[in-house]
Amino acid sequence: MKSPSSKSVIIKFADYHQKDFGNLSRITGVIDSKNMVRLLKAANLEANPRKPKKGEVTESIIDSLTQTPELFHFKSKGLLLSSGKVSEMERHRFQLNFEDLEIEGVLDGGHNCLGIGLYLLDQVIDDDDERKSLDKVKLWEDFEVLWNKYCSYFDEIEPTQFYVPVEVIFPSNDDVELENFINSILDIAQARNNNAELTEETKANKKGFYELIKQHVDPTIKDKVEWKTNDGGTIKARDLIALSLIPLSVLPGKIKGGVEDNLFEVNPVIIYSSKSQCVERYNNIIDNDKISEKVKGDIVKVTCQLVDSALSLMKDFPKLYDIIYEKLPDAYNNSSAGFGRISCVKIYEKDKTKKSEKYLHKSPKTKFYSKDVTFSYPDGFIMPIVYSMRELIIAEDNQVKWIVDPFDFIDKNLDKILETYYSQIQVANYDPQKVGKHIGSYKLVSSAVKFILTEILYSKAK
Repeated sequence: MKSPSSKSVIIKFADYHQKDFGNLSRITGVIDSKNMVRLLKAANLEANPRKPKKGEVTESIIDSLTQTPELFHFKSKGLLLSSGKVSEMERHRFQLNFEDLEIEGVLDGGHNCLGIGLYLLDQVIDDDDERKSLDKVKLWEDFEVLWNKYCSYFDEIEPTQFYVPVEVIFPSNDDVELENFINSILDIAQARNNNAELTEETKANKKGFYELIKQHVDPTIKDKVEWKTNDGGTIKARDLIALSLIPLSVLPGKIKGGVEDNLFEVNPVIIYSSKSQCVERYNNIIDNDKISEKVKGDIVKVTCQLVDSALSLMKDFPKLYDIIYEKLPDAYNNSSAGFGRISCVKIYEKDKTKKSEKYLHKSPKTKFYSKDVTFSYPDGFIMPIVYSMRELIIAEDNQVKWIVDPFDFIDKNLDKILETYYSQIQVANYDPQKVGKHIGSYKLVSSAVKFILTEILYSKAK
């Protein structure tokens, strides 16, 4: 039975060759523009490790189709597709079934899909306003909106004739184990995209490493995250991954099932200074066989309740980050006036006659929720405070939770923290790099938070 998201399409090859190679079969050939329309209606790019965006590559594809459509199949490497089941029909026709859209569909050739799709839409969109929308398409998601609106026009209009090279990989017979097929497809997809410099986040996302972060993060920012290359998000996945190490660092080395003592240990400095190390550290945690298990080829699912529980706090950390960023300038000034005079600090100024490098005439925004703020400054100043929120977390009874409300804590105690912390900024000569890269900054703020928390708990116990 097909899954709710499964699709199928019948395409006719103008010319093709089929060959079996062990557990896999391959069809190589060319399809015409009419069948390309059918394919674009059915296939998606979820199986592709990265998504395309409009640029020089897509412009070159459109130019080639516009100037010499009859030569396009000689110039282009075309598309690589995967399908869990392919049924041969008469007259060079094949039915391609895409059951699992995470691994079946377009493995390689996303830019060709986007370029060809834009070229096709140009043939059916006459409305001036819609043509402006077509010109504004930058990402695959932008294209999909227009394609879904206009693709039915091709039911009555023949597109300009051209041919596209297509390669289809599928199991050679019904006896091929699903896991073998999935592993092969994942390997092929990564190999074909190696020249695209896939980020570690994109590769790990494909393996399901970030599903728990997606599940627990605030839905209002989830769709703004660039989980895979060219996904179009304004928030980098690695920024969330770095923050996730904070609640994970609270976990004990010895947990149910047993893992190495230092699995969850993290040097807080890397959360500020090396997001790539954070990605590697997080991936190593999730890839541990005591933390997750493979459920579909190399795709994993976290089975450790404590890790799941720790990552559930990711609904709070991006918001905490933004709140601290917004409130720190006033808290600093309450201890030592002059935050705005720090050289790296920029100030929003509505009066555009004030033309100094110190002033910004466009309001700066916070990293995750894009809230307007008055000051813009490097996050080296706030990372020790964000990291210190781990002191408000406890892991017990197979659950990770806040000891006190972190938002209330920041609201009431950020001034107290700065009474101690502002001197660290001054000692570092107001250099955010020195502050963010000095382990002493994190120890100092964590000690201050721990002391304030102790006072709160003592007061409640009285």
